[in-house]
Amino acid sequence: MLFLPETGNPGEMFPALALALALALAYVYVGWSMWVGLLGLLFFELEACLGLW
Repeated sequence: MLFLPETGNPGEMFPALALALALALAYVYVGWSMWVGLLGLLFFELEACLGLW
């Protein structure tokens, strides 16, 4: 849950939204790079087994 300020000032909510957005982007980036690295490694091993390199 995001921290909602009791006052109606949207400037107080910006750090919480920015933090949540940064965490979501970091999670997506790490997950995506992990899958790409895993698929690349699998493809490299497959080519090595088939003697394509």
